Amino acid sequence: MSKANTGKESSPSKIISQPVVLGGRSGRVTHTEYKIPDSETHLGNLVEIYDAVPRFFESRTVHSLENMNQEITSEVRSMSYTLTITAATVRKRSLEKLPDGSTKQHFHNVGMFPGVREEFVEKAIRKFSTLQTADITAERCLVKFTLYELKKELDEFGHRYSYSEIREALQVLAQSNVRIDATLPDGTSLDISSGYINNLIIRSPRRDSAYYQAGNDDPRPRCQVELHPLIAQQVKRGEFRLYQYGLDMSITSGFGRGLLRFVSMFWKNASEAKSFRFTMMEFFASGSNRRPGKFIAQDNRQVKRAIESLINVGLFKPDYRVIPVKASKGRKILDYEYEVFATNKFVTTVIEANSGAARRKLIPSR
Repeated sequence: MSKANTGKESSPSKIISQPVVLGGRSGRVTHTEYKIPDSETHLGNLVEIYDAVPRFFESRTVHSLENMNQEITSEVRSMSYTLTITAATVRKRSLEKLPDGSTKQHFHNVGMFPGVREEFVEKAIRKFSTLQTADITAERCLVKFTLYELKKELDEFGHRYSYSEIREALQVLAQSNVRIDATLPDGTSLDISSGYINNLIIRSPRRDSAYYQAGNDDPRPRCQVELHPLIAQQVKRGEFRLYQYGLDMSITSGFGRGLLRFVSMFWKNASEAKSFRFTMMEFFASGSNRRPGKFIAQDNRQVKRAIESLINVGLFKPDYRVIPVKASKGRKILDYEYEVFATNKFVTTVIEANSGAARRKLIPSR
């Protein structure tokens, strides 16, 4: 067992040494620090606050107005927040078989929260935003792509959704609302409400398509969305981090994906000589997409599986520690603390995140 390091990695640090300065003849710059070079397509970006709160759900369909809102109040790494998410209203079709053998269509509305499918779709679009297809200003991060490109990106990681499923996922992301009311570590407050994506446009040249647009010469349906405004704001300020996007898209465990993003956000000084310590409740408040269950022992097993999933992909060393946090009186366990150790593979990504700005310059667009 490796020797424990009792110090927690929680000191804030900025990733980009120079924020974006908007200007020039076109009024904007190409933010090449945010762009990911072709040689680093396995990497993506995370932004603080937005990626530090749980925004996706395992159980996502509701049938009554009383359940259309989910509110979570918690604290993670010196940041307290209240998260309010409103489900999208989606029109569903069902078929009724009649006595004569024919079928009758019925349509009904259901509430749908963003789930695992929407999580992968949003991450793929954000990956597109790191390419040259994005238009980034201080107010918005506009991304253009085709449904084919989005489906191909998802297929590459084994997420084989149909075009209708992808369109529905885009609809859910556009209609769901996420409000973040947070007190940041420096004492400043934030209150912002927005869709997961905004101003969704889908255009198609086919006359029989619901997305038909005359004069569209591209034979493939094209999409245009604006990412959550916090992403544009954090890009402008240079407050984002590189992380292992390819692994995130490939890990089958939702807890494992959440843990990867959690440690990528908060383990800013990772090295093979130091450990990282976090509690179960911290992870549930940020990295996990669900709340703690009734049985803490079962939740502990889930977090341990998440740690082991990152061991299996080579980001953590096999040795890790689980430390029960007991009540001051009695034997009741209130929480668990985990201590993990990074491999060179994870440390390399952190170094890239911390030094990426040195390799990239701001290039005024013409």
